[in-house]
Amino acid sequence: MAGTGHWTTDATWQDMVSSLRSLPGGLRYAELCGGIGAPTFAIKALDIPAQLIGHWDTEKRYATFLRKFSDDHDKLFLGEEGDVVNMDTAMLRSCHFIVSGPPCPPWSNIGLRAGDKDVRSCVFWAVCGHIINAARYGVLIFFVLENVPGLDTRRSGQSFSETPAMQLIDYLEEGLGSGWRIEKTVMNTSDFGLPQRRRRLYITGRRLANYPEGCPSPCPVFQQPGHSSDVLDMSKKESAREFTAKQLANIMDYKRLHRSFMMNEIHRGKVAFVDHSRSPTNRTKWGRRGGQPTRIHADLCETLTASGPAMYVFSLGEGMGTGCVFGKGPLTVDRELLGHERGALQGFPAEACRFFGHKGISKLAFGNAMSVPVVGMAIARELSALLKQNGPAALQKMFESGSGHHPQPQPRAMRSIFIEESDREDNMDVQPDKAPKLA
Repeated sequence: MAGTGHWTTDATWQDMVSSLRSLPGGLRYAELCGGIGAPTFAIKALDIPAQLIGHWDTEKRYATFLRKFSDDHDKLFLGEEGDVVNMDTAMLRSCHFIVSGPPCPPWSNIGLRAGDKDVRSCVFWAVCGHIINAARYGVLIFFVLENVPGLDTRRSGQSFSETPAMQLIDYLEEGLGSGWRIEKTVMNTSDFGLPQRRRRLYITGRRLANYPEGCPSPCPVFQQPGHSSDVLDMSKKESAREFTAKQLANIMDYKRLHRSFMMNEIHRGKVAFVDHSRSPTNRTKWGRRGGQPTRIHADLCETLTASGPAMYVFSLGEGMGTGCVFGKGPLTVDRELLGHERGALQGFPAEACRFFGHKGISKLAFGNAMSVPVVGMAIARELSALLKQNGPAALQKMFESGSGHHPQPQPRAMRSIFIEESDREDNMDVQPDKAPKLA
């Protein structure tokens, strides 16, 4: 694979790494609803001394992956132990920062969008409650929460202050008090060196006493865009698997739709990322605007998810000459997107991308993960401002003795919580049939 982790060479990322070289040891953090630990991979890429206090997630199938790439096996809490609704809040009091990506189906465009009526929404409220307690009774300095932009979408009849995101922020502000600042912003993975259009809402909170000059906002974006050649395995040109007749027809529909891109040599070296589970003439919001099928952007993948879309890639710019596209000539890339390429599209290093042998688990793990460079920049921005405004010596004392605040009364009780495992989104395996060939 050509340079998985290539994004770490971007000048913006390198500047951030340089700004953190004098960060002292003793920094402690936790991952709630941590998935496969994207924040930890980001921290390793930043090359900063930080200790994981605990990683919580209910998915047991991530256990071998996390043990492989974690230095603190006894800090991994999975399955029932990883249920943040029932975890011991006191464990978080030694954390300087918390990162969390609670379940998104209650607000996702591909889910039912049931919001608070979805039992999984209670997890987000539980995470907020843990943050409040860690701030009031511990040494918490900042936190980062990630979710889908739908969390901040106003429904008909609602005011902007009534979106789920604003309700959560109101709850956090009430529990944390005036000594904290909370902000929200949408960041796109394509702005951080990866060829994937994945918009996510980030809610960040910081203790004002530790940031006398505030914090730059928004996060600086990367100087160089990502390209498919950075993430695709070019040794795999054709699909090893077979497809149904319907899937073959869908693929041909996409190639006809992209004909001008395929015939134009300007696009040579780029690919089209499409969803072979549906025809472009029968797509939902992912590929339609105003009821009409859209041309997917060349060399840019749409949002990866745990359940779909079923991604297929084929070369562009290779249609000039006899028999190159709709004749006998094979394309350089003409196959289903591979599991480890999904990991690369999320910014994970090559060894991590290739770890999963089972397609379903790989799709689930990387589809639900945070994009590594995006969450990395969110963390690095906070730490860089913290270091610049306080200096290494003051931070060393802060990390050793805490932030010097006094415990306050308990925040208001968290919402009553009941959680139930339901409608997982990793059941989209495709029936094999026949490999696609161009007519």
